[in-house]
Amino acid sequence: MPLLHQAFCRVLRLTSRLVEGPASVCGAPRAFTFNHVLAGMMSKALTIRTLMILGGFILSSIWTLAAEGDETTHPVAPFQPAISIGEALGMADRYIQENGVDIAGQYIRLVRLDYSTAPERKGPYWRIHWTWATPRLGGEYGLKIFMDGTIVPERAGP
Repeated sequence: MPLLHQAFCRVLRLTSRLVEGPASVCGAPRAFTFNHVLAGMMSKALTIRTLMILGGFILSSIWTLAAEGDETTHPVAPFQPAISIGEALGMADRYIQENGVDIAGQYIRLVRLDYSTAPERKGPYWRIHWTWATPRLGGEYGLKIFMDGTIVPERAGP
């Protein structure tokens, strides 16, 4: 039985006093549409409150039926990076010292775990980005530290 039909029948059973006509609408052999139900209900001078209650019944019925019928779940396994954030910052510090990179006047503005979709290097990486302490145009420095230990420098601006 389709999910929406089950929810509709459940709501009709709960609100049978509001509907004119046969009590067992869902089991009736004749065609019975939403229009028949609405026509019977509209003659009863419904208020906004009643419509809100009906809407709540419909939503809760659909939610309950969806939860009952959902046999497949797709759990997302937590991602544990191969290199911790502390290790990445240590690697960045060593890289800057070994390669003589001048980051005087800059501070670390961003450390983020990101994912590269580039064909030459796919996978998660730590992105560390420095920015100027005083406003300047360009020259900001950044590093991408991939989980295999590869470090790719990047400059921002002219």
